[in-house]
Amino acid sequence: MQQCDMLAGKRRGAASLRLPIRPVARRQERAFAEVRVVKERSTYAKTVPVEEMFRYPEAVLVNDIVSPEDGILIVSRGRPLKNFVRKAEVITGALRSWGVREIKLEFEAQVTVEEMTTLLDHIDPSVRQIDREVSGKVVDRLSGVHRALSGSDAKTFPREEIEDAGRMLSEEIHKSSQVLLSLGVAHDADEYTYVHSLNVGLLAGYLAKCVQRSRGLAYDITKTAVTTGLLHDIGKAKIPREILNKPGRLTDEEFDLVKTHAELSFTLAKESGVEDSLVLSGVLGHHERWDGSGYPQGLKGEKIPLLARLVGVADVFDALTTKRVYKEPVSAKKALSIILANSGTGFDPGICNVLLSGVGIYPPSTVVELSDGTVGTVALTGDGNLLQPKVLVKESGGDCRIVDLQAAGLYIARCLDLS
Repeated sequence: MQQCDMLAGKRRGAASLRLPIRPVARRQERAFAEVRVVKERSTYAKTVPVEEMFRYPEAVLVNDIVSPEDGILIVSRGRPLKNFVRKAEVITGALRSWGVREIKLEFEAQVTVEEMTTLLDHIDPSVRQIDREVSGKVVDRLSGVHRALSGSDAKTFPREEIEDAGRMLSEEIHKSSQVLLSLGVAHDADEYTYVHSLNVGLLAGYLAKCVQRSRGLAYDITKTAVTTGLLHDIGKAKIPREILNKPGRLTDEEFDLVKTHAELSFTLAKESGVEDSLVLSGVLGHHERWDGSGYPQGLKGEKIPLLARLVGVADVFDALTTKRVYKEPVSAKKALSIILANSGTGFDPGICNVLLSGVGIYPPSTVVELSDGTVGTVALTGDGNLLQPKVLVKESGGDCRIVDLQAAGLYIARCLDLS
């Protein structure tokens, strides 16, 4: 069984994707110093025929080229091929003589997520994204609430501010076609908790909108889901920062204290005047797991409140795609794969299907190679078409265009490994 949350690896041993789900459930919420790296330019790897390697002068070698005869280093990894263009014929000839037919190269990703959101605004204005000003206001409100509660005896917070933030975000979600490219970026340890809460609120609200549509619900649960996401970690304000931000292994006592945040969040929300039972049960139960291995009540299956199941999936997805001091973030596609691998054990299979339908098999920001050899970055999932999303392609001259794979008769040949 795959690990549904990679947050535990550093303090309990080497990170693994195949740890049983039960110990993961009791280690999921560590708020180490975290920074999402969407603003850094990532790279991807592609294997090409030896004869074609020097067509990509900006690419770098993933591995050293070493003579099998005498062990002499011919070309060291990490250096751009443009430095060796004059020796191209000699190098390719030597590789062929050694029986090497393909070589693995590393390329700089065409666009960052931040650049993509800007480009989409200009290339395809019909793509409605979450208003960044609204997101900023929500983060400011969450920051104020957390700071007021932490380090003091305060047991309540201004409920109206969070509920109004939930209203603003839910209105944005109803106008937006996607949310993955609109997730916030945490710049330091203190900021992480409330930026994470913003992201969980956005993701939970988006999933709720999809659930409402697929199940034909007569009532709107989007705002309720967003508010639940915004409040799910409010109890961490009452847990010492030195524990939340501890980069090393937690003791059993420390982890037991961290686990109390779900109940603390519930209590703070209730005492602050939150009366919606759906919100309260969602906050309390966001660490419950489909197979009964979660906490604090060990609920199982559909006994877990719907909003708790929604927020639980959103919580893990954002945590997996966030960088922490002890692990690198995984791609959105990898996070999706991990969650789907735990469908029916850690997570509600129905919610997992909604997530798949909402973000697609190839989520936004996935670098792919198309059937015509073009490399691009997935920008949008096509309505009802999981296999042929819209892809942002950057031309050699620097111009960008959106390719609708279905309209163009193209398909994704493969995903390229992102580092």
